[in-house]
Amino acid sequence: MHLLRFTKRRQSLLADAGYLSKGMEVLGTAAQSTIRRRARNLATPVRQ
Repeated sequence: MHLLRFTKRRQSLLADAGYLSKGMEVLGTAAQSTIRRRARNLATPVRQ
C-alpha cells in the first residue's frame, strides 16, 4: 500500500518535472525571439 503510494507520487513528480522543463523551454524560446527582435530593432536605424 505504502509502496504503491510512493510510486504514484514519484510518477507525478516526474510529470511535474516534465511540465517544468517544457515550460522553461517555451520561456527560453520566447525570450530568444524577443531578444532577437530587439537586437534587429536596435541594428536598424529608426526614422524619426
